[in-house]
Amino acid sequence: PVGQRQPCLSAVAARQAFGKASPLYDKKGHVVGAIESIRDITEQRRTEEAVRNAEEKFSKAFLSSPDMISISEIDTGTFLEVNDAAVRIVGYTREEMVGKSALALGIWCNPLDRAALLARLKQTGGVKEYEAQQRRKSGEVFSSAISAETVTIGTTQYMLSIIRDITERKTGQLERIGIRTVDLKRAADDEGARPSRGAVRSDSRRSRSPWWTWWCERFFSLEARRGLWD
Repeated sequence: PVGQRQPCLSAVAARQAFGKASPLYDKKGHVVGAIESIRDITEQRRTEEAVRNAEEKFSKAFLSSPDMISISEIDTGTFLEVNDAAVRIVGYTREEMVGKSALALGIWCNPLDRAALLARLKQTGGVKEYEAQQRRKSGEVFSSAISAETVTIGTTQYMLSIIRDITERKTGQLERIGIRTVDLKRAADDEGARPSRGAVRSDSRRSRSPWWTWWCERFFSLEARRGLWD
């Protein structure tokens, strides 16, 4: 309508513009023209669209990830948001977690681990695969690998954390180490009954005898060479 400022959008040659007009009156109050301004907002619209797409992708990844993802205040650790996997992994409901910190809920077995993680995060801006012991609501302790980085929401910085339960992986590693240690000790005991190739055997298992060094160099890893009984 004449006499009102009206924003308008136009798409000409794949460009977007924002325009507004103000009526121009003569001395008798008759509208004789208009004062118009047009601004190219193509780049602004493209940026807004890119932000919307990024937010949508992040939201989908956040909700569907099998790993625990949380957004929390850096200094206090208060949860701003958590995903469904966080509820499944630690056993707390979303309502129990949001607004509280992992320390207050007792999720960190050792608060010093969080302090070390935070110090590294502030120094480098990002942390990858930081291993720590954490506790579920049930009291069960599990091994976790934590990756974190800082994100800015509005004018405030938060910590975006991705926590993976690696309990099965750590248990498997310990089992393999235990089996290997038993095998090495058994093999060493069997070989100890007969000195290898005429070498003189030491009576002390802790001794670095030539036959032991020779045998380990050929049949064991360097780790075993350092001595099974040290």
